[in-house]
Amino acid sequence: MIFGTHSTSRSRTLRNPDKGGGSKPIRRAARCCAECLEGRILFAWNMALSVNADFGVSSSTASGTTIFTATATGANLSWNSIQSALQAGDNVVVSSGSTGTEAGNITDQSGAQLSFSGTNLNLMIETGSGTGLAGSISIENVTMSGSNSSVNLNAYENVSTELLSGGTSSSPTPLASAVITANVGYIDSYASPERGPVEATPWRCAQVRELALRR
Repeated sequence: MIFGTHSTSRSRTLRNPDKGGGSKPIRRAARCCAECLEGRILFAWNMALSVNADFGVSSSTASGTTIFTATATGANLSWNSIQSALQAGDNVVVSSGSTGTEAGNITDQSGAQLSFSGTNLNLMIETGSGTGLAGSISIENVTMSGSNSSVNLNAYENVSTELLSGGTSSSPTPLASAVITANVGYIDSYASPERGPVEATPWRCAQVRELALRR
């Protein structure tokens, strides 16, 4: 929508030469450029998931849920911190935030075997919620050992993932559920989630991405 609007406006200016008001086309072009730049402002942080120490990440726990939020450039969240929260019996939300100046991508660099004894726990990984967000999620293998565990991946743009499962890395079992959402992009599954209930939105990912880019 933004590119279409600006493209139409610019075409009108080029087709209608100035008629006595020498600065009008320039003003229109300047306004168009300002609007384009404004539309590209990003309010999130890129974030890595790895076994390295936490950096540029805040955490808060309330009502049985621990939320990890990216807060700075170079944000890294350790899988050990996620496992500790699950082991404490908390659901976990990982977010790239809403206060930064980056796209809000979340990139897993190592994968994880998350060992915990709690039941019915959920791991949600989501790109932030800032204006102009353009975040994608890339996940390696993630295994949740607790019974009836579930995983949610929610990206503004694209999601790529390898194996999501319960059990262990050497003996995976089905998750209670896996919900994968690419709001305006596509889902690229390098390996299907382990057998079990899986909901992916959109199902026809490439076609939806094409339509989104044409709007």
